[in-house]
Formats: sequence, C-alpha cells, structure tokens
Amino acid sequence: MEHVILIGVVIVVTLMLGSQLLVRQRAKRMTGAPLPALPADFSGRVPATGRALLYFFSPSCAACRAITPRIRVLEATRRGVVAVDVTIDSGVAQALGVMATPSTVEIDNGVITGFHVGAIPAAVLARFTS
Repeated sequence: MEHVILIGVVIVVTLMLGSQLLVRQRAKRMTGAPLPALPADFSGRVPATGRALLYFFSPSCAACRAITPRIRVLEATRRGVVAVDVTIDSGVAQALGVMATPSTVEIDNGVITGFHVGAIPAAVLARFTS
C-alpha cells in the first residue's frame, strides 16, 4: 500500500513539474515573435509603436493579488502598461498563448521581447517605472 501512495505522489509531482516546464518553454518560444492579432475590442489598448507591458492576472490567483495593485498604479500612470484579467479578456490571453497567471509580456514596436511566467523580474518593472 505504501508503494502505491509513493508512486501516486511521484506521478503527481512529475505531472506538475512537466506542466511548468511546458508553460515556460512555450513562453520562451514567443520571445522574438511578432505580436499576434488581438481581439478588436482590446487592440486599441496596446500602442502600435513603442514599448508595452501586458500583465495577465486572475482574481483567484494568490500570487497575482500581491502584484496586481502595483501594476494597476503603473497602468494609471504609464502609457503602454495594461493589466489583463484573463477571466474577462480570455481572447487576449489565448492570442498570446498565456497558460498561467501571473504572466507578463513585453512588447517593443509590435515584437514580443519578453515573456515572463510568475513574478515579474525587477529589471522588467524598472524598464516601465523609470
């Protein structure tokens, strides 16, 4: 019986790690790609030229609750910073291949220059706060 439980735990952990790896590899492949077509009701929120930062969150995401208020302040004060609630704008998340929250996509002149899963790296925030 103990072996069955141990095998079950190993399988669950392996699946969790595998899904994390898949999400991160997919994000890495997006870097350098042109920005895909976004839903018409959203595309006006992303500047066609210059830098943009799309922050994807979910209200039920515990990690997002710590980051989202800071991004909301940036969104109100900085052009090109957009907080995207995946429960409302799921089409935007699908267009960019967002598979986990929080995720952050950096865009420069219509090209994805960074795709970050999890906490936003300090260097990324610095680029959009200075």
